[in-house]
Amino acid sequence: MQQVAIYRNLQKNCLSIQSRERENYGKIIGYCKSIFLKRPKFVVREKGRLRVLKEGRKNVHAFVVGRCPDLKLWSWQDRDIKMGGNPTTKVFYNPYKYSTFVDKDGNPVYKARAVLVNTNYIQADITKEN
Repeated sequence: MQQVAIYRNLQKNCLSIQSRERENYGKIIGYCKSIFLKRPKFVVREKGRLRVLKEGRKNVHAFVVGRCPDLKLWSWQDRDIKMGGNPTTKVFYNPYKYSTFVDKDGNPVYKARAVLVNTNYIQADITKEN
């Protein structure tokens, strides 16, 4: 499984897939409309967020970083999917309201068991592991 970072590409109206592997770190390795990741972390670069607030312009500073099974891209129709039998939660990020990714109740979300990232939403399995 390849380590990747996903971010929303506003110019291309899709998701950009950025390598997090040593030999290609930071290189864009693909584009997609949706992608499934295992063991993701939700990363917000604070300096980039502060620049958004100061300039009022968006920039790339928030990512979902995780392992992509064989870079298999997934296209899901149903927003209420279940991953591994666990219910999922929608996760959001808005630099004008929050400094982290949050769930629908505004609680910070830093990691998950699995996630489906789409151009319009993020579904995450944030159930606690035993």
